[in-house]
Amino acid sequence: MQYKSLKYMLALQEERVLATAAKRLDISQSSLSLFLLRLEEEAGTPLYDRKMHCMTKAGELYCDGARKILNLHDKAMDDIKTRPDSKAILFGADICISEIVPSLINSLLEKIAMAYPQLRLQVSFLPEARLRDLIQQKKLDLAFSYFQRSGIDNLRRREIMAETFILVVPKGFKPYNANPFTALNSLKYISMFRDTSIRSACDALLFVHGISPFVQIESGSYAFTQSLMETGSYTTIIPSGAVGLFERFDLYPLESEVQAVSGFYLHGHERETPQFLCLMDVFEQLLHAMYTESCGIHFPGGTSDEPA
Repeated sequence: MQYKSLKYMLALQEERVLATAAKRLDISQSSLSLFLLRLEEEAGTPLYDRKMHCMTKAGELYCDGARKILNLHDKAMDDIKTRPDSKAILFGADICISEIVPSLINSLLEKIAMAYPQLRLQVSFLPEARLRDLIQQKKLDLAFSYFQRSGIDNLRRREIMAETFILVVPKGFKPYNANPFTALNSLKYISMFRDTSIRSACDALLFVHGISPFVQIESGSYAFTQSLMETGSYTTIIPSGAVGLFERFDLYPLESEVQAVSGFYLHGHERETPQFLCLMDVFEQLLHAMYTESCGIHFPGGTSDEPA
């Protein structure tokens, strides 16, 4: 259960009406209803009286506990602020993500530093595989990266964002029969970021749609991909967060269940300290502020997967 879930219940308790609480939380009513149903299934009893628009006795007990937990959360952040000798958090960022907007991670960290000046972060920008290795070796405390929703490692994952994939084609190029995937039969395909989750997701997307590009060119950076695209002979697939780098080309959203998923890698439950949870929550809030209005990007709710 994430801190955000506790806030959902407190908002519902205070607003009483699902629609009003959902509006306050900036989520859809259906998302809040689904969250409530899952929580009630977990609790084994109704928590909210939908006819009377109020909490049941069990729901009131839950909210009392939620309020206490959130108070402890706030106290933990106060302790972080007032502790000058606190150990630095070793934080890793996926270079695939940092390349999309070079200043993205830095601006996020600057905002965190402004809000929590005593929270010291030591940052490394590394490939996803290296981040996983360092988290497993406990040489990094936390990493933000693209990842697959499940894996054979012992790492835990907290999903933050899911991005629709976008097909990029030369300006003015018209896919046959308005089907974006037909561009892959006419243009050379730039396959990006070998041995990464973002590459695996792109490959899965093509496989699901029965596409096998005849010509593939490898690229390890968006800059190189842009230069190839300028020739007018290439196409590529990018996550929605990267559209700002390809605005001078034509962009086609690819409707599919296959998405680019990103979030936090952490090693086991020992990392679920108030300090780490606060950092992840602040990071997620800032990402919401940056991308909420962006097409093709949504926030599944910060779920955390157990290791396979």
